[in-house]
Amino acid sequence: MRERKFLAGLGTILIFAGIFCFRAAFAKTSPVKSATKLWLYLGGVICIVSGVFLVVKAFQLLSPV
Repeated sequence: MRERKFLAGLGTILIFAGIFCFRAAFAKTSPVKSATKLWLYLGGVICIVSGVFLVVKAFQLLSPV
């Protein structure tokens, strides 16, 4: 039970971190260099993909097989 909650919580945090990376890349208030945007996009994609993977893994642990 504890492992499922930990995986789901960590996955949720990673998804939100990815969303914030994308928001920082698209921010219009301060100019962002193109190299920094590339790292923000890459970090956002990695965070979202790994977060979704962890949440799916937590749901798979819920189902009895």
